[in-house]
Formats: sequence, structure tokens, C-alpha cells
Amino acid sequence: MRLGSVAVVAAVVTACASQGVPLQKGYGSSDRPLFDLMLLVLRDLGGEVVAQGPGQDTATAHFSAETATLDFFMEVSLHHSLEDVTYVQVAVWSELEEMSREDRDYWRERFYEALDAVAAPEVERVRRPPELTPGKPH
Repeated sequence: MRLGSVAVVAAVVTACASQGVPLQKGYGSSDRPLFDLMLLVLRDLGGEVVAQGPGQDTATAHFSAETATLDFFMEVSLHHSLEDVTYVQVAVWSELEEMSREDRDYWRERFYEALDAVAAPEVERVRRPPELTPGKPH
């Protein structure tokens, strides 16, 4: 039974990864707290923040059909690691109508793109080569 559960979880993770939109993304430290940036992005995308827990690092926003063509919720949570990286996880769901995987991926991707614009992802920060200054040896 346990082996079957592992296989199902592996299939779900593979399916999510194959869509190209991550369920979570790592971010390094920035000048502004990541929680504040997360709230800013939710509002910029047209969401109304209906619940937030700064101590718990979670926020839930409602997106109405008038602003987003669908009526749905987006929950964003932060998970801190020991390496100065904070992982942002996004869940999208609807209580009123069926929401396709493509729609969930689309909104998750929009959230990450908007957050990337205000807080560079940890992966980019690590992979970016150092700036070269003309005339100085490196």
C-alpha cells in the first residue's frame, strides 16, 4: 500500500513539473520583506486579500470573475530554509467552478512572473556572473 502511495505522489510531482510551472520557487533576501512583496503582487494581479497571517507567512486572495474571468482563490505561503533562501509556494483553486490545470498553471505563472519583477529568484542570483568592471583584473 505504501509503495502505491509513493508511486501516486511521484506521478503527481512529475505531472506538475512537466507543465513547466513550479509549485514553489526559491528567493534570496531583498531590501523589502518577501511577505510584503507577496501581498503587493496579489493585489497587483487583481486579487483581494481575504486572509493573511504574517506570523504564519501565508496569505489568501480572492479573484473575482469580473477581474480574472474566473472566480478563484490563490494561497501563497513562505517556507524559510537554513541557507538564506525563502521558498514561495502557490496554490490556486476554485470553490464555485471547475478550474483546469492550464488555468491554475497560468495564474501561478503570472504570480511568479510578477514576484520575479520585484524580488529576483534565488536561482538567478546564484547563477548570475559577477559584474565585470572594465580595466580591473578579475
